[in-house]
Amino acid sequence: MFALIQAFWSVALLRAGPQSLPASSVLLMLLVAAYFVLLMISNSLYLSLPGALTASLLNLILPAVFLQLLLQFNNLTARFVQSYQALIGAWIIIEVMAFPFMMVFADALHQEASPGIAVIALLGFLVWNLLVLGHVIRHAIGIHLSLAMVLSVLFFLLSRVIGEFLVPLPVATG
Repeated sequence: MFALIQAFWSVALLRAGPQSLPASSVLLMLLVAAYFVLLMISNSLYLSLPGALTASLLNLILPAVFLQLLLQFNNLTARFVQSYQALIGAWIIIEVMAFPFMMVFADALHQEASPGIAVIALLGFLVWNLLVLGHVIRHAIGIHLSLAMVLSVLFFLLSRVIGEFLVPLPVATG
């Protein structure tokens, strides 16, 4: 178990790629379930239960579809399990680290106060998530990191449009 956590940490630090992980459908399902629970907890901090459920499902489905399409376009679909595992495993680590800042952000939203440093920290975690996505894409389809980062940012923009359409973020008034 520790070796797997260490492997996901290495992916999160951009030191290892998806190919360093075992191609295990069982591990992938466990990671998806763990990430779903973590996302539900995080999203429930500032969204209603239906909103948290929708946002959590989107956070699982959209990257899976995006990776699958990229791999399919490059005739590399056999790499999906390892690529998605690497992404979800690294994102779980980042989500756990970001959680205290999400709590501060949610508390500020509920009290209609300024979230202050939490917003800056969460922006940093967002950038880290995008870097991890770009890193995984780079290894999965064998492209230069700069192109992978462009794809990562495009994914983020597209997912935000879809997410905002389906689950608008709450806005603090005041």
